[in-house]
Amino acid sequence: TDVLPLFTSASYLQGNFYILLEFLGDAFGMAYVVGLAIAAYRRYVKRLAKLETGWRDSLVLGMLLWIGLSGFIVEAVRFFFVPSQWA
Repeated sequence: TDVLPLFTSASYLQGNFYILLEFLGDAFGMAYVVGLAIAAYRRYVKRLAKLETGWRDSLVLGMLLWIGLSGFIVEAVRFFFVPSQWA
């Protein structure tokens, strides 16, 4: 959200800076989800001997994955209801 207009008339969430900010958020969010997928692959598919897997590991990995994916879901719903001007 943009709280700057509450204190001043300036707004920085517009134009090219906003597009760059959205791109960086999406790129780092995707890197986060891919990193979690790699961690799940190492833990559940490769089953390395040095990794002991318990139910807590699955719970934490699932919760972290939900946090990452829910960000993309919320953004998709926002784009559905409030379309961008340049799209």
